[in-house]
Amino acid sequence: MNYTGDMFEKAVRRSGISLTVLARKLRVNRRTLYNWFRKDTISIDIIYRAAKVLGPDLFHHFPGLEQSVPKRSAAARAEDAEYWKMKYTELLEKYTELLLKIKQAS
Repeated sequence: MNYTGDMFEKAVRRSGISLTVLARKLRVNRRTLYNWFRKDTISIDIIYRAAKVLGPDLFHHFPGLEQSVPKRSAAARAEDAEYWKMKYTELLEKYTELLLKIKQAS
């Protein structure tokens, strides 16, 4: 099935999130969003990226698409969160060490 930019725009606007916030979270500018809205065909990847921000309710506007999204267990999501917490802590510790070295050198 082909999904259009118009379908995508309606789904985004019904979500209630501002375009500015959505653009920031997708790491694109607002102009890119407007360009997507005007496309005859929009890639499924764009819809998936938006669903990560807007939530799975976005898929209700795209029949048949939700079934193709891989389901992840709560345990898998928790493992991901724990992984990123550890990575953040590790990076913060390295940053702190670097700041201390710079301070000692000056």
